Amino acid sequence: MLNNLLELTRNLAREHIFLCYVVVFLMSYLESFAFVGLIMPGAGFAFSVGILAYHHVFNIYYLMVAGCIGAILADISSFFLARYVRDRDFFSWIEKKYGIYIKKGEDFFQRFGPVSIFLGRFIGFTRPVVPFVAGLLNMKKGLFLIYSSLSGILWAISYYGAGYLFGVGLAKWNITGIKLAVLVAIFLVIWYFWKKIRDKQE
Repeated sequence: MLNNLLELTRNLAREHIFLCYVVVFLMSYLESFAFVGLIMPGAGFAFSVGILAYHHVFNIYYLMVAGCIGAILADISSFFLARYVRDRDFFSWIEKKYGIYIKKGEDFFQRFGPVSIFLGRFIGFTRPVVPFVAGLLNMKKGLFLIYSSLSGILWAISYYGAGYLFGVGLAKWNITGIKLAVLVAIFLVIWYFWKKIRDKQE
């Protein structure tokens, strides 16, 4: 079954390479978009795809560009979404459903100020929350865009690049990186959702 999945991945990348990069963009976007990112295992996806890039399934530079654009656009969307809904009735529903995350995001923002946009990209739940909070708190647009752009570029380079470098290390030990990438992705997804279920129970 694993071999069939690997062959399917190879064929998909070979025949629909543009669509694959669109998927990478969408995953990067959704895992950073307001609150949606709370349920998206984007980091594990980026790392696994980076491993595949080492084995020439994808181009590592195209992956980084697609991931970077997706991450930055998600931040911008979250920021302006917050500015749009904060004075509308719909915000009461958002606050009721995600109030605990908004409060944590506000505490994080108050503690680190504008630089929280940069730091939040690399700290768990804050990634899809802090840009939204920045919009609620009326952060200056220009300053937000600077921090968001810098963090998005570094995030894409570090996560996809880490997977790529991990693939380099695997090659030295003659380990099939593609198989391990799939197994790592499966493990990370299972671990992520198990952790979410456990947190809800607590």
